[in-house]
Amino acid sequence: MYTASENGKSSSTSASSERQRLEIEGEPDLISGSLDEWRAYRQGLSSLPQEDENVRVAIAVADARIARLNSDR
Repeated sequence: MYTASENGKSSSTSASSERQRLEIEGEPDLISGSLDEWRAYRQGLSSLPQEDENVRVAIAVADARIARLNSDR
């Protein structure tokens, strides 16, 4: 399971363009996380705002880990 909460403001040159970034928790362990855990985590990430940089990074990590675990089978 994961949680996402708004945390802090991104650096910006204009006050009107400041926005919140999501803080994502619950990422499976990189070494011991199972394929099912990573798939569930990735599924949950898909419901979050895709324009958020933290979400995009978390998705990239999850996709890479899922690919690696699939290739190790």
